[in-house]
Amino acid sequence: MDFDLDKLKDQAGDLLEGADLNELKEKAGDLLGDKADILDNVDMDDVKDKLSGFLDK
Repeated sequence: MDFDLDKLKDQAGDLLEGADLNELKEKAGDLLGDKADILDNVDMDDVKDKLSGFLDK
């Protein structure tokens, strides 16, 4: 199976643009349970910026 990396990056970038990263952080915290405190110092805007840079968006 062939993968078109550019197409995949474009799709991921489109999803990232519409994502509510604070909601994602909250849901990740729910999944992590008592280990959720590791997310307390995560700046979701910084995460989005870094992902956007990686995806060239």
